[in-house]
Amino acid sequence: MALDIGSIELLKDKVYNVLKSEIVFGRFKPGDNINIIEIAAEMNISTAPVREALNMLQKDGLVSLVPHKRPVVTGVDSSDWEVSMELRKMLEPYAARVSCGKIPASAIDEVRKKLNAVLDDGTDVTLYMSSDLALHELLYKYSGSALITEILNSLKMYTTRIRYSVEKSVEDEPESLRAIIKKSTEEHLEILNALEAEDPDLAEERVRLHIQNYMGRNKDAEKKTIA
Repeated sequence: MALDIGSIELLKDKVYNVLKSEIVFGRFKPGDNINIIEIAAEMNISTAPVREALNMLQKDGLVSLVPHKRPVVTGVDSSDWEVSMELRKMLEPYAARVSCGKIPASAIDEVRKKLNAVLDDGTDVTLYMSSDLALHELLYKYSGSALITEILNSLKMYTTRIRYSVEKSVEDEPESLRAIIKKSTEEHLEILNALEAEDPDLAEERVRLHIQNYMGRNKDAEKKTIA
């Protein structure tokens, strides 16, 4: 599929977002080489913003850059799954609290549309994970802290890569998959409602409960093999 995103401001950020999704959702797999020239051609752009985007992805731990060699998609070590989730459980509720009241109504409306679309479908893992990323990004994007954003973005990318592989593996069990997606998305909507109500106590509580519930639903996830 051609990805013609043209010549626009902050092009490297657009390329970064496209490539990040390709990696997180497993279209680029651990160990895959990334051909800069091919990507630039597919996107109808020069190689410069692709190289800049790859530098950003390296900071996220998603790509390894070695001089005179093609960039390589990094592997995922699931041994730190529980640690990463515990860190998120500590940091994301705080991020939700400090972001509360700062998030534009348009951003909340956009995420709500994504969540409702997930509930309407119920079995599309890619759509579900995209909505999940959008919801959790709200928690730190408007926090006003570059440090919070950097830490939580890195943690979220790590856990999402593992999570997508695990939940993708139950696509042949539609009822189980539907139950996972429905419960998680309903919790996301509860978080969104608290943010929209500008209630920091409730937002903090619902984020903490959501992560705790997710850990309970996926307590064996760290034992899964990443495909």
